[in-house]
Amino acid sequence: MHVSESAATTIRRIEPADVPKVVDACRWLFDPPGGVPLRWDPRAAAIRVNDLCTARDATAFVALSDRSLIGFCTVYLDLVSIRNGQRAWLNELAVDPAHRSRCIGQTLLATARD
Repeated sequence: MHVSESAATTIRRIEPADVPKVVDACRWLFDPPGGVPLRWDPRAAAIRVNDLCTARDATAFVALSDRSLIGFCTVYLDLVSIRNGQRAWLNELAVDPAHRSRCIGQTLLATARD
């Protein structure tokens, strides 16, 4: 398990107890200039996020400050390239607007890359 701590922020793999918080935090992905996708279904999202807790080829990382969720990202292993080896997609990356510009997104990205 990769854990990174910086300025009272902890980055760790998602756990089942985090699922409702991550689904709720998806609203950060919908902030302007974006919007809520037409097919957004929080119940389906909860199932997908919960699956990330035990998936072999995907995961999510959460950023916590004082046990409050302040960011998250999802990463999915894709293909093994001849030239580059294992490839992955970072699909969602969101940080609470009140905590932006504090390198939380950068740390989530680095953790996913590792």
